Amino acid sequence: MSSPGIRYAGYGVVRVCSQPLDLVDRLSSREVARLCDELARVRRDWAEWAPRVADELTALVPLLDDRDRRRAVLALRRRLHRAVDVPETDLQTLHLPASAGVAELRSLAARREELTARLAAEYEAALGTEQKTLASAALDPALRAGAQLSADGLLQNMDRYATGVAHGTAHGKRDRMTESTVLNLLTRSTLKPSPFGQLVHTQPVLLEDTPGAEAENGDQERASVCRLPRQLVSWVERSLAEQPALRPVAVVRRAPVVGASADGVVFLVRGRDGTEVPASKERFVRVPTGPVVTQLLTLPADAAVPEREVRERCAALPGTPPQDATAQLDTLFEKEVLARDLNVGDQHPHPIARLTELLPADTDPALRECLTGLATAEAAFGTADTDRRAQLIARITGHVTDLAALCGVAVPPVDTARTLVYEDTVLARPRSENADRWRRHLPDLEPWHRLMPVFDDGAHVRAIVADVVRTRFGPGPHRLLTLFAALSSPKLQPLLAERLTDLTAAVPRQLRGLQDAVFDLADPDGGDDAEAVVDPRHAARLAERLPPWIPRWSRVSWTVQHHPSPEGDLLVVNGGSIGFGRAVSRFLPAYSAVGDQGFGDLVTADIARDDHASAPLTDLSAVLGINANVHPPLLGGHLRYPCSAPGREWGTDTGISLEECWVEYDEATGRLLLRRGKDGPVLRLVPLNFLLNELAPRFYQFLGFFSSGSLANLAWWDRVDQRRGDRHTVRRYPRVRSGGLVLARRTWKVPAPLLPDITDLTGTALLREARRWRAELGLPERVFYRGFTLPDPLVPVSAERRRDWTRTLARFPTSAERKPTFLDFTSITGVRAWQRALRRCQGDMTFQECLPTPLGADAEPIRTRYTEEFIVETTEGAP
Repeated sequence: MSSPGIRYAGYGVVRVCSQPLDLVDRLSSREVARLCDELARVRRDWAEWAPRVADELTALVPLLDDRDRRRAVLALRRRLHRAVDVPETDLQTLHLPASAGVAELRSLAARREELTARLAAEYEAALGTEQKTLASAALDPALRAGAQLSADGLLQNMDRYATGVAHGTAHGKRDRMTESTVLNLLTRSTLKPSPFGQLVHTQPVLLEDTPGAEAENGDQERASVCRLPRQLVSWVERSLAEQPALRPVAVVRRAPVVGASADGVVFLVRGRDGTEVPASKERFVRVPTGPVVTQLLTLPADAAVPEREVRERCAALPGTPPQDATAQLDTLFEKEVLARDLNVGDQHPHPIARLTELLPADTDPALRECLTGLATAEAAFGTADTDRRAQLIARITGHVTDLAALCGVAVPPVDTARTLVYEDTVLARPRSENADRWRRHLPDLEPWHRLMPVFDDGAHVRAIVADVVRTRFGPGPHRLLTLFAALSSPKLQPLLAERLTDLTAAVPRQLRGLQDAVFDLADPDGGDDAEAVVDPRHAARLAERLPPWIPRWSRVSWTVQHHPSPEGDLLVVNGGSIGFGRAVSRFLPAYSAVGDQGFGDLVTADIARDDHASAPLTDLSAVLGINANVHPPLLGGHLRYPCSAPGREWGTDTGISLEECWVEYDEATGRLLLRRGKDGPVLRLVPLNFLLNELAPRFYQFLGFFSSGSLANLAWWDRVDQRRGDRHTVRRYPRVRSGGLVLARRTWKVPAPLLPDITDLTGTALLREARRWRAELGLPERVFYRGFTLPDPLVPVSAERRRDWTRTLARFPTSAERKPTFLDFTSITGVRAWQRALRRCQGDMTFQECLPTPLGADAEPIRTRYTEEFIVETTEGAP
């Protein structure tokens, strides 16, 4: 499926929300909203007419002889001058002279009182209806499963809320908080196809040219694939590896050598998940040269070697007593130059079951029970209901505590984990997509495929680091690990930090200029306020102007949604990144676990079309810290990250030692090239597994200097706003469309002082004020909002702001902070939940239109519609 320039890769993934869209409509109280708006119009008319009538009364007062009546008319005049509400009865009892103004006021007063009474009654009834919908959702199995994985005690609160709604007693603070949480879960599982538990399921997709391919898609049951966190599994493995009974099957990995001199050998040592030293902890360790160290240097770095073999070889060294060799090896273990594990592999699909198989026959029965209990709980979790899952979670916690006692180690902080079980809900049989539906978008995607690398936040960083290497050390070649040590030195760190933060230098200015040229294609200050149209031909001309230090991406991954429109199907772009399976790799193990009909092999084969022996595609084998995702080996080779354990699934002959790698500066492109060997092939490094590079260890980020790229942070209006926006006013930006693509949604940026002050409002007053503010701002009835905006790396900020951002990343913002939240201004419970969010908001709040729209007149019957989001790839590789 291709155009003259690009084609679709044959694979993709669709993410589908679990709840039908009509649930959103059930939480919409349109009649209450209509009454609020009509009452607001009546009040506006009253504010217009009241001062006029007050002026009429000014002329009337001198004509009144009765003192009491004159006093009453004067009091009324003061109230009308201020446009204060006056009951209809007060207007009637004064027997004011007939006039158009007085008649209008009487009519408005009567209408206001009628609407106020109707609104109060309708509000209570509508709130009850919405709460019943949420109470019903609180009992939905999929939502309950997601809630159980989200927070301790949430299920109990949901049960209390449902009971309170049934008895009419859900009025307390905890009820309001639970109501907001249930609403968030419901709208997330209805409108936001971000995989989590059973709230969203995923399915592999085949983009085929075969006519009638969609007709072959039949119903199939969802499968739940559950696994324990990799950090916990690593802790289990490392704890067991230290037990004498398991030493016969333990393996050793030697840290890579950074350099050697007469003073000794320097190793790059890092912590490991599952030990007291986290994976992000890195340091250089110098060890004196000696026979044992010399013997260890004959071992391939980071490759698994049986510990028994290592000890036998060192014990047999001439001139070194066996006990001395043992003592030196133990010291190297303490310094973490040597690391011990059981060679299960970070990427093993069933690591606990594999660890159980490794237990000797005479293992302590209590220890064996801990492992079999963990494996049984993990296997049973997918098909268990929430009550059974609660028991399984308690059992997992108990087994971990017992295992720690049996192994003589500290209990890991399982109580602080975000979840003790990761769950992926999948349909494993691939879904075939109609080719025509996708093919029509290829011409529009083509120029943006070529422009995507411009929005890689690491593009200018790689070029700057390359220039620092060239100017300080020459073009090379340089040993990779020696270069890392040099750039990490106290002398170079300040220089590197200064260069990377100087955004007035040529490279960052050029990159920002390119991005600004793209943004200028959609002028936010001209044309239709609702939509700015970008000519794809103009984007194509910009794509031809990229400097050589910005690498071209032969494969681009797109996260998109279909949106029907009168002009035909639109493709709404939610995100982009480099391709090669990076955005789909994390789903492949779950598909394989339940039978993917060869989909994983198809992905690997498709990517292999872009592989070349002269520049082989290369991944990183590492599962680090909070990055809990695992993925199969999709590329032809991989770098062996220090002390990583990819496992047998990644093969025994594809790993490349870091000690084999060399770096040189390429004059033609201004980039650093990574080679296998001093004169070997250039490695095209595409790290697939780590999705948050800012949280990665320093050496992992260093390796990123040699990659082709990662995420494309398009974030159109977020970037424009940070570069040009007036921070003290409301900024409005139009939708950006290029052909059949929507590249940015309509956006409103509202500073905190201009958000509505509804903190202390309740009932109809809260809803009326929220709707008044919405209408004044011109927001749609349904929007997504967020208080979190990713900083633009090309906008200068103070050192304090950079430190604040580093601290924010370190605590890893929750999904609720990072991702947009749905808000329906016609929903009573929705506005109440937004009121809680406003109390926490400290900066700007961003609002975006709902696109695709939740409901539409041209949509198929609502009860069959579910929100879908596709991950597809375009490639310029050979078909």
